[in-house]
Amino acid sequence: MGATNQRQFTYINQSIFKVFAQDGEPPERANAFASALGVGHIAFGLACWTDMKPVSSIRRIHETFGDAIIPIWPVRGPIQWPPRKAFSPKGLDRFAGAFGGSK
Repeated sequence: MGATNQRQFTYINQSIFKVFAQDGEPPERANAFASALGVGHIAFGLACWTDMKPVSSIRRIHETFGDAIIPIWPVRGPIQWPPRKAFSPKGLDRFAGAFGGSK
C-alpha cells in the first residue's frame, strides 16, 4: 500500500506476463499478474504468480520503492501512515512496471 501526491486522481494498470528463471526457458502461457491502483491519496499494488515467485523482482521493488510502500500482508504488526514518500502518476507507472509487466 502506498500514497499518491494527487487529490482527485484515478489510476489503474493491469498486466499479465511470464515469469521464469534468468537462465530458464519462458513458459508457454503467462503465469503472473500484477495490478496497480491509485484512487485519490491512496495506492495499492498487487501481484500473484501461479508457479514461480520471482524473488529478485520482489527484492528490487522493496529496494526501489521502499520509502513509498508499506507492506500490509502478511501482517507484521502496526503500520505507520503515510509512507515517507508519495507516488506521482509517473512513479505509479514505474511501480506497476517493476512487477514485470508493462510500464
